[in-house]
Amino acid sequence: MIRKYRLFACMLVAAFGAALCSPTWATDEPTSVEQTVMKLEDDWCAALVKNDVAALSAILANDLTEVAPSGAVGTKSSILTGAKTGKVSVCRNENMQVRVYGNAAVVRGVVIYKDSNSGGEYQFTDTYIKRSGRWQCVANHETPSKK
Repeated sequence: MIRKYRLFACMLVAAFGAALCSPTWATDEPTSVEQTVMKLEDDWCAALVKNDVAALSAILANDLTEVAPSGAVGTKSSILTGAKTGKVSVCRNENMQVRVYGNAAVVRGVVIYKDSNSGGEYQFTDTYIKRSGRWQCVANHETPSKK
């Protein structure tokens, strides 16, 4: 009898754990977490166009690592420095998909970007972590889209 209860308890824990760890994909009606993260992505673009370093600083975690389309590795500090003097005229996200894993979310999408030095269409993957009740980007990777 005790074995049956143990087996039932183990099955319940396994099912509950699988439900918590399985990703949720953005659909036609994103969850509130997916909406929040996609809004942060759009706010990131808006901050770059407006040179709004304070808004950008709130989105990016202090320990953020970036891999730029050129392959250069950057940090939050390097992104904020560029945002102070950058002349971004276009920044628009498209085709974003979000997978949520508890307090982590991974966003994949396309960003259309143009500044005074470069521009183009880039595939991106960003990783967000929820810390102290708010979502922040901890990793950013961009690569040029194939035409």
